[in-house]
Amino acid sequence: MITRRVVLPAVAIGAVGLAYARVEAVSYRLRRVVVPVLPAAARPLSVLHLTDLHLTPGQRRVQSWVAALRELQPDLVINTGDNLAHRDAVAPALRTLGPLLDLPGAFVLGS
Repeated sequence: MITRRVVLPAVAIGAVGLAYARVEAVSYRLRRVVVPVLPAAARPLSVLHLTDLHLTPGQRRVQSWVAALRELQPDLVINTGDNLAHRDAVAPALRTLGPLLDLPGAFVLGS
């Protein structure tokens, strides 16, 4: 028999999961990490790593955010794929990543 003791926690867990998914979908992060691999006298190297953008045509905020990362003036851009989440996102993805394509780097197109 299905009781309130079963249904209410299940509904609460589902609601929390949906709320987290909505927040995570628009939560973009820029993390700065110092990796001490170069000799002490070497000039620091700035690497911009992008991954799992999962772009769709209507995501104007994330598209603007990614395009603005060009202003960081990275020495190298690494994009490790999963850029598209919709077949109609090819043109928006090219516009979004366009400012970064002039920089040295490596781009993985698939997963």
